[in-house]
Amino acid sequence: MKPSLSTNGFALSMETARSLKKAGIIQVQLSVDGTSKEVNDFIRGPGSFKAVLNPADNVREEGLDFTTSVTLTSLKLSAGS
Repeated sequence: MKPSLSTNGFALSMETARSLKKAGIIQVQLSVDGTSKEVNDFIRGPGSFKAVLNPADNVREEGLDFTTSVTLTSLKLSAGS
């Protein structure tokens, strides 16, 4: 079993990533809504796409695996994301 965490990542600082690793978490799943800033920010709010990029770097730098999670909607399909 892989201990993991699913989050939007907004509050995932380097310190938090380090604490998760020490706690035994080996994988973090970051939620995004689309592969573009336009689609993601339309759904989650302005600045949300950029806000998940830094946490992704923090997780990677700390040596944790990470994946992304996307829920398909007709908006995303029509936007090609």
